[in-house]
Amino acid sequence: MENTSENIFDDISNITKSIESTAQKILVKYVKFMKDIADDDSKIIKKNMKEGEESKIVGEQLFELVSSRVKDAENVIEEMDNFIVVMSNSFSDINGKIKKKELINKCPFMASVWLGDVYGEKGIDGLKLLKEDLVKQLSEAKSKNLIRN
Repeated sequence: MENTSENIFDDISNITKSIESTAQKILVKYVKFMKDIADDDSKIIKKNMKEGEESKIVGEQLFELVSSRVKDAENVIEEMDNFIVVMSNSFSDINGKIKKKELINKCPFMASVWLGDVYGEKGIDGLKLLKEDLVKQLSEAKSKNLIRN
């Protein structure tokens, strides 16, 4: 099969749908943990408490931990629509060149994935690595993995 702009855009479309879906699943799981952490008597807080610690402080630290773990998923959700629009416009352009400046300005995280800055691979290969990373993050999104150092 010929590797046309249309085929490449179809590949991008398919993988971005999967990336976005996985990111949404991550957020749903971690939102549940955030609700649990908001309760000072939650199992998650009690499991992470050391003698003499206040549950409120432990809850705040766990909230920060959860917030750090959803950053990629949040970036994906926030930027995906703009990423798709910029990519779509690029492929419908006569030259078919990616508009790097527009990509970087409108969706910096997704641009850094596409341009190879995040995973060391560019283009669709970078998107595939993002997908793999998000799938791993989703598989690790379990309360037993919410442990403070």
